[in-house]
Amino acid sequence: MGKRLSVIGHDEILNFLDKSVESKRLAHAYLFLGPEDVGKETVARWWLEKILHQGAKGGERHSLETHPDVAVIERIRDEKTKKLKKLISIEQIRELRDKIGLTSFLNTYKVALIREAEYMSIEASNALLKTLEEPAGKTIIVLLVKDLSRLPATIASRCQIVKFRIIPEKLIYDELKERGASREEAELLSRLAAGSPGVALKFYEDKERLEDYKSEVLDFIKVCQAPIWKRFNFVDDKIQTRGDREEIVRAVKKILSIWQGVIRDSLLLGLGNQELMVNYWAHEYIEELKNRYSTDQIVSLLNKIKQTEKNIDQNANIKLAIENFLLNF
Repeated sequence: MGKRLSVIGHDEILNFLDKSVESKRLAHAYLFLGPEDVGKETVARWWLEKILHQGAKGGERHSLETHPDVAVIERIRDEKTKKLKKLISIEQIRELRDKIGLTSFLNTYKVALIREAEYMSIEASNALLKTLEEPAGKTIIVLLVKDLSRLPATIASRCQIVKFRIIPEKLIYDELKERGASREEAELLSRLAAGSPGVALKFYEDKERLEDYKSEVLDFIKVCQAPIWKRFNFVDDKIQTRGDREEIVRAVKKILSIWQGVIRDSLLLGLGNQELMVNYWAHEYIEELKNRYSTDQIVSLLNKIKQTEKNIDQNANIKLAIENFLLNF
């Protein structure tokens, strides 16, 4: 099969994909399911490029973006507003169908990669379903999905599902060391990754991103102990309320995810499981937070932050939802 992909973990998946090519037992559609930055797209791109290269005339090699037999589908930006559109449109899926329906330019497979496939519109999903129900000859479609509940069951049922699970901390630590990270840096980042190698690598390659993350953690701990008026000022400063709601929601959810991690760490610390803390670097600050609340109160806070996310998904006022959550401290 040639050189093996250098990816953190997922050996079983790589073996499965290797063997499927060797045996020429390829399905028409695959659904790569797993958390963000866990390695789904890295594996998908490597595998599809391998398939295309093996069957190509003269062994020509192309990236997915330049290969004439490939369609890469993702949410695009509006030409006027330059903002990311909320959904993948039916027009994009129709273009995909047209492209993979043509004869291969390089005598190989026709392939499509759909990023964030759960963001297809209903019309786009229905159009894709027709393609999955009546697949052309040598075609492969790979859907990258984080949240299976947002994808129609009719589409998932017609795909071979490949589940990408979180990666053990030790494997991420070893990879960081291999890339030149110090022991202290590798320990910090492998914990912060929480099982997603891409998170650790982004922090390793972008120190400013790491410092921004740490600031978010410390700001949250401080505001939890501040008077109510300071908490409301904090929301005014932190939460962007103007502009495209979809982009605002995505940004807010990233912040809520960090807050959730801090609250979870305080619970683990209270239960004597500090070795499982993601933000162990902020141990002394999180201990201050832990000492203010009982275990039951911390569990309640975790439930309330999940409810806050749910309320935002259901179109609640974002600023008001965050303020209501912070009133619990």
